[in-house]
Amino acid sequence: MLMRPRLRNNNITDEGIHKLLATVVQCDSFQKIALFNNQLTDGCTQHFAQLLKTRQDFVSLRLGNNDITGEGAKQLAEGLKLHRSLKYLGLWGNRVGDEGAVALAGALQSSSSLVWLR
Repeated sequence: MLMRPRLRNNNITDEGIHKLLATVVQCDSFQKIALFNNQLTDGCTQHFAQLLKTRQDFVSLRLGNNDITGEGAKQLAEGLKLHRSLKYLGLWGNRVGDEGAVALAGALQSSSSLVWLR
């Protein structure tokens, strides 16, 4: 049973994420996903936000070294506001900026489960 797909360094784009997340939402065994070092942009972050809203058992989302900006971070923050079990969030190497960081910090105040943020 595949519980945590590691799809790093695969040149995955926003288009591919939509299809991947449609599968992840339906498969309860997926609880973690590592997609760092790809080509993801703000265009995919609403899909991750929706995943966080619908899958409360999801525990790890690692999106480091992509092209996510403050706008994408704000979309992720909206998903985090309703999510209570995420333990690991990786956004290192993106360009979330001050505005995105403030949005994420605000969302995480209501989530006591996070133990790792990078």
